[in-house]
Amino acid sequence: MEIGIAYNLPSTNKNKNDLINNIPEEFENFKTVEAIAEVIDKHGHRPRLLGGGRGFVAEVMKHSSDLVFNFAKGVGTRSREAHIPAALEMLEIPFTHSDPLTLAVAFEKAICKRVINSAGVSTSRYAVIHSLQEASALTLTFPLMIKPLHEELVVDKRYHLQVTNLRDLVEQLEYINQETNQPVIVEEFCNGPEFVIGIIGSEAKAHVIGIMEIVPKHVSLDSFIYYSDLKQNHTEQLNYVVPTKQPKQLLDLIAKIALDAYRTIQCRDIGKVVVRLDSSTSSPVFIKIDPLPGFNPKNSDIVILAQGMGISYEDLITEVIKSACERYNLSF
Repeated sequence: MEIGIAYNLPSTNKNKNDLINNIPEEFENFKTVEAIAEVIDKHGHRPRLLGGGRGFVAEVMKHSSDLVFNFAKGVGTRSREAHIPAALEMLEIPFTHSDPLTLAVAFEKAICKRVINSAGVSTSRYAVIHSLQEASALTLTFPLMIKPLHEELVVDKRYHLQVTNLRDLVEQLEYINQETNQPVIVEEFCNGPEFVIGIIGSEAKAHVIGIMEIVPKHVSLDSFIYYSDLKQNHTEQLNYVVPTKQPKQLLDLIAKIALDAYRTIQCRDIGKVVVRLDSSTSSPVFIKIDPLPGFNPKNSDIVILAQGMGISYEDLITEVIKSACERYNLSF
């Protein structure tokens, strides 16, 4: 079987208003592509490097692979993560990971929260702000998290900030609007422990593979924000505790929230969910979901989490491909 690999690498042609292109850490590096290709080759199948964007379309139009392993982030719009799967659906080419609708919903943070909250999953209180007038009329309780509305899961500290008063909120609103040409989403800040939950499978077969607690080494939870710079230097900045040692009753509730969110927006094959405790109520709260997690062998959350649970890199990639193959009646 030929398995294509769809991916994006950091671009040298940067558009100021393209947030993801200005944070290259959000793309994978080529070593990740090679690592996935190695797993495919080890199982006796032919990897084919397809890239992303227009180059990807040109390649698959030449001839279609039997399956595409898609972890391309896309470029340019709020639905960028849906670009590759939308093309693959149109061309009737099987692919791993979620479909374009799920990826578009997950990427737009306010829509995602509304959909997930409608299914009974608890989220922090939030609002979308387009103007200074809307900021002044907020009824949310400070401190607040402020970030661009159409963003990658983790962005850097320029765009992912805690504000403690209206003046700082207005200042950051103006800055983000100017830098990204986007509205912002603000949400009440949860200052309890933060957890990443890994999920593999689709529909009824979706299951939690582990829960990892993110523990900052140098700052208190009251000010801790998990952004991309910390991920790049996680050995110095963070402790990844997996499996976490929190009480079983709490972990069961966190797992349920994550799995409910995953199934609500109909994720497929793999995903990660972030949940954080609200210290005022000691209740876990849904923060965000990523149906297209990174696979960097050294610093991707889902990889570190899996390894902590005894799942090797090869087995992780294999499970994703097997889940997709089952959907399309293919053998891997």
